[in-house]
Amino acid sequence: MPTIKIQRPNNFIGRIRKFKVYVDDIEIGAVSNGQTQEFQITAGQHKIYCKQDIFTSRFLYDFSIEENETKTLTVQYLNKPIFSILLVIGIVISALSSQWLTSFLNINKEFWLVFYVVFVFIILLLMKASKQFTINISE
Repeated sequence: MPTIKIQRPNNFIGRIRKFKVYVDDIEIGAVSNGQTQEFQITAGQHKIYCKQDIFTSRFLYDFSIEENETKTLTVQYLNKPIFSILLVIGIVISALSSQWLTSFLNINKEFWLVFYVVFVFIILLLMKASKQFTINISE
């Protein structure tokens, strides 16, 4: 029986969420951070991609596999750090200065919380739109 082995290197980004693995648009399983999983598939031509929440592989990976063959693929985030840096800076600033800013600007904590949630949501949308976090599949 043909086997695909999916390796996911240990990485800080997205570490607590699994990558769902799809072959020919059918979910066949998931792989956690730093883990390797093996999946039995049929021989022939296939397309594979991975998803994690709103992030999806940029490209479908086409491959062909023979009977009793094992193909090893690596899946990982292919990211550019600019939006990650903005997100971390925003979290740190909001955590450290929320008390000071709420008293200085005379705003209540509920407003600050809404602002923070909207900020994180906008950064995540920008990350998705600019493909900052794309799941890359390679041999």
